[in-house]
Amino acid sequence: MGISLLFIGLLFFIAHSLVFLFKSTKIPDVFFLILLGFLAGPVFGFVNLKDFGQVGNVLSTFALVLLLFEGGTHLSPKTLSQSLKGTMGLTLTTFFATAALAAAVSYFFMGFSVLGALTLGTILGGISPAVVIPLAKYLGLSDNNQTSVILESAVTDVLSIILTFTLINLGTGQHFEVGPMIGQILSAFLFAVIIGLLGSLVWILVLNSIRVIPNTVFSTLAFGLVLYGLTEFLGFSGAFATLAFGFGLTNQVELGFHKLPLVKKGNPASLTEVEMGFFSEVTFLLKTFFFFYLGISFQWQGLNALPFILAFLVALFIVRPFLTSFFLRRKAGKREGALIAVLVPKGLASAVLATIPLARGLPDGQPIANFAVIAVILSVVFTSVMVLLVEKTPVAKLYTRLFNATDATIPEVSDKTSLSSVQNEKS
Repeated sequence: MGISLLFIGLLFFIAHSLVFLFKSTKIPDVFFLILLGFLAGPVFGFVNLKDFGQVGNVLSTFALVLLLFEGGTHLSPKTLSQSLKGTMGLTLTTFFATAALAAAVSYFFMGFSVLGALTLGTILGGISPAVVIPLAKYLGLSDNNQTSVILESAVTDVLSIILTFTLINLGTGQHFEVGPMIGQILSAFLFAVIIGLLGSLVWILVLNSIRVIPNTVFSTLAFGLVLYGLTEFLGFSGAFATLAFGFGLTNQVELGFHKLPLVKKGNPASLTEVEMGFFSEVTFLLKTFFFFYLGISFQWQGLNALPFILAFLVALFIVRPFLTSFFLRRKAGKREGALIAVLVPKGLASAVLATIPLARGLPDGQPIANFAVIAVILSVVFTSVMVLLVEKTPVAKLYTRLFNATDATIPEVSDKTSLSSVQNEKS
């Protein structure tokens, strides 16, 4: 346990160093954090996954909640409306294309049943908010494109969860109906947003009273956790509720909260710069832990599936740029379009869902878990490497050809010119 605590303490300083490394080299800190976890755990055994127990899963979920909350605070109605165009098309096609690729590989080459292959596909169909939100921020994507990335990851997570449980229920002999499934998906979004916005309205009315109590800076995040847990308990999307909660807190006027009689009579509060800075620091710490924990979670017993996992990921990173180009060609710009095209990592939701088929007794439960866990880790590594290649190497040229630049000042990228150098010349 002492060694584990030593690593956690050192991780704080290492993580800050990696941020500076990212700014100078464009190598995402995500890659190094996963690598550190992999070396400290599965390779050298300095840290044991059992040392974290259930705390690891809880803190990983906590990190996801805070990332979504912070992402919501940076959204505005204007960027939201501008980002919706093209985003939903990209979201749905990416999800189902990913699911189809994973299902095809597992069915035709690994001997999965049809149900097992489809279940694996829906498990891996989502995009991880915990990975893409900080990456989009560090890469300096525009507000509209950051919003697109946040929405895409949140929507695919919900689709992944609902469709996976639908298939698992089908596999355990329960009745399957299309209508109720569609209704469940729509209600998961709609009621989650309502809960999140109502939660933000309640919070702006009571926050000033709570601030009188000492040591309550964390109370906003705690209330966000309450909303997430309550929404999940009711069967809706905690991710969307948390996103809507952050959105409501920073867009009170735009949403018309100030016109409500209850707000006029009360003493509505808004988030301060100190609070926003504190939220950012906590999010950074938990994000660091999440990726380190992901590296520790690597399982050796799934290595026999490695060639098929690599085939799936290569196919995904070939298909995704064409889908991104089709839906965002004139919207994203060359550099940002190329970066969005490689932001397809899997994450916490996929890792958790991977354990459910085995727990429910599905015949392909163990192979699904082995495939999915390694695919999650390698997808994050692939994303990190592709971000580096798109930013710093001539590989960028292959991607930028798919997009029409919306910024006339961004020139074509030659074989000897990287996108990052173009950006440096502009600055």
